[in-house]
Amino acid sequence: MGFLPGTNKCNVFVAQVLDWNSAGPGYPNAGTYIMRPPRPDQWADRNYAIPGWVALPPGQLPEPGDVAAQAAHFLNASGHAMIVGTGNTLVGTVDGRDVSPQGVVARVPMKQYIVPPQVADGQIVFRRFVGK
Repeated sequence: MGFLPGTNKCNVFVAQVLDWNSAGPGYPNAGTYIMRPPRPDQWADRNYAIPGWVALPPGQLPEPGDVAAQAAHFLNASGHAMIVGTGNTLVGTVDGRDVSPQGVVARVPMKQYIVPPQVADGQIVFRRFVGK
């Protein structure tokens, strides 16, 4: 999908898992010769249309398979996106300068933020696949 080693790629992980499960979000950020899935800030924008996916109303509890995303002010990323797992967890890549190798897939406890609070741009938005 055109992402170099050592770069943040949480949205690529999310898109690939969804594609494998026939719930792919499409590739709205296609550039010349490169297909790119929705960015984390697009997943986290309730007004941004992702085919087959709807943003859950605030307060509605997410279920396994939903996507969790939060926009953020990073120098090299627009936020973070993960997939809701079982047992109040999130599954996705753990990226960042302090993680080696970048893009390690992990299961983490669900918290109020999936990005550091000091860079968060809004709350976590959950989306659910409703079909195409």
